[in-house]
Amino acid sequence: MKLEKLDRSNWLPRARQLLLACAATVVIAASATQLISEKMKAPLASITVYHPFRAYFPMDPRKIYSVGDQVLSEHIFGFHSAQSLKAGFKDVLSEVRFDRTRQQVRIRPKQPILRSDRSEMPLSEVCDAVRSSFEGTQHAPYRSLFRSAQCVDGEVVISLTKIPVNLPFLFTLPDFSLYDRTGLPITENGKTPTSGPYSLEKVDQNGAHLRLNPAYPARLRANEVQEVTLRNYGYGPADFLQRADPDADHLIYMIGANTSPEDLGALTAHGYNLEYYPSEWLLFLGFNEKLDSSKRAYLFSQADAARDHFLQGLTGVTAAYSMVPADRPFALSSADYSGILPRKFERPQTALTLGVLESDIQKPTVSRLVTLLKQNIPGIVVKSFRSSEYPLMARNSDFFVDLIGISPADPLNHLAFLANYDKNFAQVATESRITQIAQIDDSEEFNSAIKKLEREILEARLLIPIAHFPGIVAESSRLERDEELAWSWGTQAWTYRVR
Repeated sequence: MKLEKLDRSNWLPRARQLLLACAATVVIAASATQLISEKMKAPLASITVYHPFRAYFPMDPRKIYSVGDQVLSEHIFGFHSAQSLKAGFKDVLSEVRFDRTRQQVRIRPKQPILRSDRSEMPLSEVCDAVRSSFEGTQHAPYRSLFRSAQCVDGEVVISLTKIPVNLPFLFTLPDFSLYDRTGLPITENGKTPTSGPYSLEKVDQNGAHLRLNPAYPARLRANEVQEVTLRNYGYGPADFLQRADPDADHLIYMIGANTSPEDLGALTAHGYNLEYYPSEWLLFLGFNEKLDSSKRAYLFSQADAARDHFLQGLTGVTAAYSMVPADRPFALSSADYSGILPRKFERPQTALTLGVLESDIQKPTVSRLVTLLKQNIPGIVVKSFRSSEYPLMARNSDFFVDLIGISPADPLNHLAFLANYDKNFAQVATESRITQIAQIDDSEEFNSAIKKLEREILEARLLIPIAHFPGIVAESSRLERDEELAWSWGTQAWTYRVR
């Protein structure tokens, strides 16, 4: 090997150049690090929360029609109590005590309830809200149990004929939040003083704009960010999750059924932290109220044949044999479901119409289910509906693909909700029957009653459960969830610390 002779005449000047270049690189790197550090330390002017739900206006917390309504309600109305990730059922603005001996609930505000305009919500309004809630909400058909709500010595005393087993959970829903009935419904123009962490300023094409309620107790919020925007990405560009920016898009809630592995991989690559909430969503097939029983039986058999193929390769997803997840003590098993399946059915002579939302059919999971149904049901006609036409989908198709949020802990919640929208469902899950089940104290008896009702729902061919999917939250590195304040689901902006 030939060695070149070292030219010492050029060595020192080149060394100096190299040292200067290295020094410049260090300076540039240090400057970049400083800029990043300053960017990270700069206070957030606002928090942007994305979710795939639409809020409907005028909006009333007693009449929650969509998850979008619930998300907005959680941000602008105060709550007596909440379901916490860490502590389970816990007090928030009030001490809530259940006296099953006297069949009473006692609610004592921990401090004066102040609205966003700093006006005080008198105890009489709290009483009035409780009475209004028991008159009938989407999730609590307990009018027959309610006797009175009275203001006594600084607390609200609710007297019932019997306390429903799921009443503590209901106090964590918007239905029983702290609202002024005279200020309802909430309109898109905002400006109505409310009792929650934020007040609604306005709603426009960019979302619902909220402002921090200065009177909301500081001990109950993890940050002082003045502005929050709730944005719906469900009707936006299909590639939103692929290009989300954690510096601008701080919190993103996703339905597992509408999210691909590529979406989740992109979010992780961008620096998001992903949190999973198992079995929050049920993917199911619903029916037109007028569809006859023979066609329903046929669809049951074909959907059951498609389920196993549908689940292949999906992670974090479980087969659904009832509305509640299979690991709950009141859920139906695979064997239970098999015993309910129709043994005799005939293929319809006319083509059946399958309704699907345009925003859902673009998602890989729903698209996969539709493809399998088309393979199993010859001649099926797929009809897509815009999101604004959602109420028409059940009436203008023979059967349809839908998603519903499920409370794995409270099976009565979604049963009462669905009974408001399907008259056939309401004939099985009647108000009196839900109320009767809610009064059962023995856990085994309660579980058996729920199983019996779920079995009757399937025997009546009211819906076909397909699979349970998780809820997923992508969190920017700028935010850290406060486990003491965090709720058991979703993206509550005030419960995140700013890093």
